[in-house]
Parts: sequence; structure tokens; C-alpha cells
Amino acid sequence: MVLKKLIKIILFLIIAFPFGIKAEKIDSYDNWYTCDFREKARLISIASNLALSTDYFELNNMVEFSITISNPHPDIYIVDTIKNENYYYDPSSANPAEIKITGYKDGITVKYEIHSVDIVCMENLIMSKYVTLPPYNQYYKDPICKDIPDFSLCKKWVKVNYTYDEFIEQVEKYKAGLEEETQTPEDDYDGYFNELIEIFIKYYIYILPIIIILGIVGINILKRRKEFRF
Repeated sequence: MVLKKLIKIILFLIIAFPFGIKAEKIDSYDNWYTCDFREKARLISIASNLALSTDYFELNNMVEFSITISNPHPDIYIVDTIKNENYYYDPSSANPAEIKITGYKDGITVKYEIHSVDIVCMENLIMSKYVTLPPYNQYYKDPICKDIPDFSLCKKWVKVNYTYDEFIEQVEKYKAGLEEETQTPEDDYDGYFNELIEIFIKYYIYILPIIIILGIVGINILKRRKEFRF
């Protein structure tokens, strides 16, 4: 009888003890085993505090962009979907408050995905952030653009798909159009008037007698009309 009771007590302890420990562990460290809404809200707040800024380096008609991520946090890491690399908060870096990433081309949109370093929340995407880099015009410094910096093909941050020869052709067409617009009708009238004066001065010996004769004839016609009333 005693042996049977002892066996029952041992079996009871074997069955009950692990469950008691597990229940206590879950109650004490709930955040370690679940990614609940409170933890997600906290992570979203951290991710929202990230600030993104851009800079560029220009050399030999080419440009390279860099992106600086400010306010990284130990509880999150950042996935660069363009470079397929992960970036973490590094307290030992020269500036732990920033992560600078270089080597981006112009005219692209960079997507960053923010995740938790916690294993339980790691698979959940906290937030995505985007940076759109402007297209770079490698021809904007060309001497042909010197007098027309506001022309679209002469601006620095604009997409130009022309070859260099095609670019020169388009700019020359634009300049030719400007010259036609600056020539007003008044300028044309002045030009014609000056030409007539030059012709009269050159051939006045022949033109003046004709004008005199036509004037006399016109006067006589007017007199006769008055006399005969017709």
C-alpha cells in the first residue's frame, strides 16, 4: 500500500511540476514569447523616428548618391532591398546616431524595410520607408547651355535619354525657336520701311519724275470732277 501511494505521488509530481514551471514562465515573460500589439506599437514608434537624408558626389559627368539613416535603435534592424543588405545599430561606430550607406545610382527609388531584432517579432514587417533619387543630366554643364539654363534639357536634375549629338540638335532647335519669337511684327515693318527708303535714295532720279507726273495727273482729274460734278 505504501509503495503504491509513493508511486502515485511521484507520477503526480512528474506530471504536474513541468506544467507549473511553464505556466509561471509564460506569465512572467509574456513579451518574450509573443509579439503583441503593445510591442508592435512600441516598434512602430521607434521606426517612425528614423530620418532619411540624401547627399551626392559628382565627378566626370557622373553622380553617386548616399543615404544617411538617423536615429537607429538597438531593437530594430534595417533591410536595404536594393543592395540586399541588413544594417544594425552599432554603439561602437564613430557616430552611432547615424548609418550612412553609399553607392546609389541616380533616378531610382530605394526601399528600406524595418524589422525587430527580437526573434518573435523578426518576421513581422514593422514599416517600410522610401527614398526617391532624382535623375541626373550629364549634359547640363555643356557650353551650349550657358545662355539657356532654364531650358528643360539644360537642367541638372532631369532625365535625358538623348545621345550627345541628339542633345545638341534639340538645344539648337530650341535656340532657333527663341530667335523667331524675338522677331516681332514691328521689327518687320521697320525693316520694310528702311528698304523702301534705301531704294528711293538709290533710284530717286527715276522715281521722283514719275511721282510728280502722277501727282499732276491726279490733281487734274480732281479738278475736272469738280467742274463736271462727276
